Amino acid sequence: MFGAIADQVLSSLTNYVVLLAALRSLSVTGIGRFTLAYTSTLLTLIIVRSLVLEPLTVRYTVVTAETRRKATADAAGTSLGIGLLALLATLTAAATLAAPAREIVVSVGLILPVLLLQDAWRLHHFASGRPWAAALNDATCLLFTLVATVIVLQRSDMSVALLLLAWGLGTFAGVIVGIIQCRTVPNLLGAPRWLLLNRDLGPHLAGERIAATGVVQVSLVIVAAVAGTHALGQLGASRTLMAPVTTLVSALAIFAVPEAARLLARTPERVTRFTVVLSIVIVSAVGLIAVLAMILPNDLGQLFAGDNWSVAKLLLLPVAVWTAASGARQGPSAGLRALDRGRTILTLSVVGAPIVLIGSAAGAYLGAGAGAAWGFAIVQCVATAMWWIAYLRAVRGTSLSPTGNQPSPLES
Repeated sequence: MFGAIADQVLSSLTNYVVLLAALRSLSVTGIGRFTLAYTSTLLTLIIVRSLVLEPLTVRYTVVTAETRRKATADAAGTSLGIGLLALLATLTAAATLAAPAREIVVSVGLILPVLLLQDAWRLHHFASGRPWAAALNDATCLLFTLVATVIVLQRSDMSVALLLLAWGLGTFAGVIVGIIQCRTVPNLLGAPRWLLLNRDLGPHLAGERIAATGVVQVSLVIVAAVAGTHALGQLGASRTLMAPVTTLVSALAIFAVPEAARLLARTPERVTRFTVVLSIVIVSAVGLIAVLAMILPNDLGQLFAGDNWSVAKLLLLPVAVWTAASGARQGPSAGLRALDRGRTILTLSVVGAPIVLIGSAAGAYLGAGAGAAWGFAIVQCVATAMWWIAYLRAVRGTSLSPTGNQPSPLES
């Protein structure tokens, strides 16, 4: 557990280094552009993780090391292949764009294969029950990302594109370390086999991520269209203050799925307790970060966020509520995955998507950046209540008894 916490902290810090650099060095409009690029990259990472890598943590947690290693090679090869296709797509799209959008799109394409491959190594470590190995990998990423970011900030031509490339360069160090740790390399030829073996699980989970996470990205675009890029920059600045918790939620989700699967196989009566504790931890972390930011003197705040500190602090309360509600949803999400309720998960996200779109758009129309923030906060609370109701119903309708280790598709 302590290894998982360490990894989550290191993963959060790596992203926060880049986010903090953007907050301190870019204009509000620049933050808006960075927000779009950053959230688009994370959206791709989350979708590919659900489609390709989550089956590794669900189905290969209790198999032999050799079986897991072969599965990891196929999963990593699939992730790398998707990243290379994304690179080709971004290069094609960039040819039709003008600066600075062209450079930003190219940078996103260049870093995607690296981020996807490093994520595969991380999930291998969690599936193996070796969170300290994942922590070492993320420590490597943090160190090299910090160095690369410092170098970029010292350049007179510092830009959103260069900041993204610094993030990718630091992560590339983690890719190299991951190859050594996992004692395997990506198997691009194994991608069709991996997708075929997990066709009954990955698409459902990916569909849920597309509906749940993609709708936020679409909502941000709508906010920019309705209230302007400045309003989007206000949201981005406030969300940056909550970035440690946001990335913590993503890291906890990686840890929670295999842990819930192990509990279901061995001590199923502890699964619900685990989901409740998980959500409480996340909500508590959000509250702590929000309170610290609110009471922090402006002089100290400007050390972190520069001239954008006052902008970031302006929408802190609704963004904190938004983040806490999203975090509270991670408990039932992990529980439903462990219970193999893919259809329920997908249904919840599909039903919740239009609610988020309507709430954020209405908020932006009525109150610009502040209205959009409160719109997001309210609809996320509604969505979280829906997830908990669905999870508790699923638990009541399931006979929880130890099932033991189930063979993976590669073993059957």
